Amino acid sequence: MYCLITFKKGEKKVKHRIDNKVDFYRLASLGLCGNTPVTWNNFDDYWEDKEKYPYIGLRRTAFAEKKSYPRMHHTDLEDVLMFEDIDKGTYVITEVPDPSIEGKYGLQGEFTWMTYFDSTDNTRKAGWVLYYANVLGYMRKRLAESGQHAFGMKALNILRSHCSSSEYQELQELFDFYTDYGDTRSPFPVIEFAVMNHPFGRLHRNTTIWEIRKGY
Repeated sequence: MYCLITFKKGEKKVKHRIDNKVDFYRLASLGLCGNTPVTWNNFDDYWEDKEKYPYIGLRRTAFAEKKSYPRMHHTDLEDVLMFEDIDKGTYVITEVPDPSIEGKYGLQGEFTWMTYFDSTDNTRKAGWVLYYANVLGYMRKRLAESGQHAFGMKALNILRSHCSSSEYQELQELFDFYTDYGDTRSPFPVIEFAVMNHPFGRLHRNTTIWEIRKGY
């Protein structure tokens, strides 16, 4: 089964709020955020998988550790542990893409539902908003360099053209799952994602969810 979130017809959906990254990581570990990167909570478990997942990042779980390690090869991890004074208990190991994806064609960005200004008729509208880049790599950098906006059906068509039908369906299910209509200020989530040209993540699929967070 591709999709981890399924509902029977007429079944009341249980909503989950994501107010911060801690919420997201907790729900992702439960399989409730789709195809997220593989993570290891301790270093011993990762050593058993290091050949299968050679590129990883160290994510901080405690604010006491100020240094982050966004991407390294497992051989570099050995040097970090040997020569740098870090508390292994305050980091989680996370799968990251092979650096060969840098500069390759794909789709990455974030999408949500919000009010936007339509310059074609100078009106404000509510609808789908996709902020994206077609060059893969560090998302913040790529969006700053070549980010574009798409609205309404154009936004959905861009997603459909890059995602498989099951991946596109899962994005829609995740969006609905984390929409909180009880929140009158920002009920809709923002989903950060990437579509690469090779499988990645827990479900080994081309579309990966980087983060789901509270909307704007």
